[in-house]
Amino acid sequence: MAQADYVVSNGTGAAVRADLNGQLAAIVSNNSGATAPATTYAYQWWADTTTNTLKLRNSANSAWIEIMQLDGTLTIEDGTVSAPGLAFRDDLNTGIFRPSTDQFAISTNGVERVEWGTSEVVFNDGGNNYDFRVEGDTNPNLLFVDASADAVGIGNTPSHTLDVNGGIGSNGDYFNFYANGAKYIAASGDSNSSLSLTGRGGLILLTGGNNYNNGTERARIDSSGRLLVGTTTTSAAPLTVNGTIEANSSLYRAVFGNGYVDGDSHVVSGGNGAELQVQASTSNRPAVLSLGGAQGASEYLGAITFFNSGNTDGKRCRASIVCGQEGSTANQQGGVLTFSTTADGASSPTERMRIGQNGNVTIGTTSSIYSSRLTCQSMSGVSASVFLTDTASEYGTILRNTATSGNNRFALFETEAAPVTRGSITYNRGGGVVAYNTTSDYRAKTLLGDVENPGETIDALKVYRGVMNGATVERPMLVAHEAQQVAPYCVTGEKDGVDDEGNPIYQQMDHQVLVPLLIVEIQQLRARVAALEAQ
Repeated sequence: MAQADYVVSNGTGAAVRADLNGQLAAIVSNNSGATAPATTYAYQWWADTTTNTLKLRNSANSAWIEIMQLDGTLTIEDGTVSAPGLAFRDDLNTGIFRPSTDQFAISTNGVERVEWGTSEVVFNDGGNNYDFRVEGDTNPNLLFVDASADAVGIGNTPSHTLDVNGGIGSNGDYFNFYANGAKYIAASGDSNSSLSLTGRGGLILLTGGNNYNNGTERARIDSSGRLLVGTTTTSAAPLTVNGTIEANSSLYRAVFGNGYVDGDSHVVSGGNGAELQVQASTSNRPAVLSLGGAQGASEYLGAITFFNSGNTDGKRCRASIVCGQEGSTANQQGGVLTFSTTADGASSPTERMRIGQNGNVTIGTTSSIYSSRLTCQSMSGVSASVFLTDTASEYGTILRNTATSGNNRFALFETEAAPVTRGSITYNRGGGVVAYNTTSDYRAKTLLGDVENPGETIDALKVYRGVMNGATVERPMLVAHEAQQVAPYCVTGEKDGVDDEGNPIYQQMDHQVLVPLLIVEIQQLRARVAALEAQ
């Protein structure tokens, strides 16, 4: 290791020779040393033995530029999306850069196109109109992601969210799908049942087999839309059944084929007590059951009632389906269906559900709220209007919005008669994010001033490591009653609350209301850091 000032001083022959040898030693060792040379020049080399790197002095002779590790490893600057660390001489905003730790990205024209991280590879992370396409040996659109349409095409340019040109198949549990007029096959994972859709000619339900071609046919919908159950012989009727249709053998039984209701005389023939047989009298007429009544505001058109005759107080109606008249036109031309049941101990049915003339459905009430398509109103003492559960006791609700762009609103929370919107659940198709929103418009608030000393509240919040009862994953958590003492506005309920039966009513927290405190604290910390850095 040697360094020199590269200036040969006047002196005797031996002194000049020693000075020259020192200069040559510095040159041959690239000015190696644990510290930088005392005298520097533009474009001077320095082998930094402390960091084990080879460095080059910049043209202004003001700083060292790291070139490579002395063990041969080549390094480049991290760069940015608009100025990559490794770029092209004539295209400086196109190249490779490092967005963050353990990340590698490629940009073109100053825009990130693909990014590799420790857990994923992301294309078009910025959400730009930037397509992704994979070519095959003969198909230029073997896989095509159309960014502008938010659509994916396989084998073609997509015109739908998913557009497939060709067949879809699986070798597991017999699921196949073939296009272009060929056979369509689909089978369930259950080895005792399968579903086969053959060509474009109809749908066939098979059971008893372990794949789509060796089960026993049970039902089919033919190419004319007719449903056949227990038979393959078609007729002019839209429904052909070979056998008995039963909802419950002790309450209702309808047989098609023996008795019938004559289409001309409306006389029931062939019935035996609890049976109702309906059959067309001629081959070109369908079997129809019609209930009719006179027009009028106070009249209903027809009803199906269910009753028993064994009570000590005589025959009593237990349930009914009634068609009434509803509307604003003359003689109330619109029709409404009401469904009623009789509560235990009651003497007559009570309406439970209604389908109005406009198609609106109401449950537990007779009027639609905000003209909504479905209105459910809770009974007294019941906390939920709608409750969904499956056989595994898992609970959930599925909401679907058919909009194809922008923010899709799945739930709206309103109060007061005006009404006043307090929050919503939305999905942004462009960003692919489900948002749980609370109203934050300035017109809905009364601002009283800035937040002072947010750190006092933050310092008073105690965070624990813990596991929710019944769960297994450990995570950081707050305790509601402790947080309530510091920030009561983020907690609902009372400590150690119980219901009338002594069951606990657990306190709940809205953690997001603490975010403004964190923002203020971070802003103040940044200001303090900036002030210190300025010093």
